[in-house]
Amino acid sequence: MNTRITGVSRPEGRGWEMEKLFHCTFSTYRRTKIFLGDLEEELRKVFAQIICEKGYDVSSYEIMPDHVHLLVRTSRENLSKVMSMVKGISARRIFQAFPDLRLDMGSNHLWTSGYHALEVSEGKIQRVLGYIAQQKRRGGLI
Repeated sequence: MNTRITGVSRPEGRGWEMEKLFHCTFSTYRRTKIFLGDLEEELRKVFAQIICEKGYDVSSYEIMPDHVHLLVRTSRENLSKVMSMVKGISARRIFQAFPDLRLDMGSNHLWTSGYHALEVSEGKIQRVLGYIAQQKRRGGLI
């Protein structure tokens, strides 16, 4: 189930014109396929909470068993902070909700270090939204 978040208000004033849209991907530690069933549902809830709490402008995201796609609008300078917060908070909350997951994964890490981000031009937004929306189908999960 692809998730689109709408209705996020954009701040007025200086600096907004510097914000760009980024298609970000990040993987579970060792590409472990863990986000199925209850874990996937919990991560959806956690992402929704983080987006709301932090006021991030997220257009869409999709959770795959071993990685996540996220379409976020922020400045290039702020992107690493946004990704650090999303990954750090989500890892902490998932490990709290599923304490045995650390043992199952054999690690204290939920995510790999880093992420991949591509800037999305205004003319390509619909194409990227479609790409994210098709991830489950492309992965043979639906």
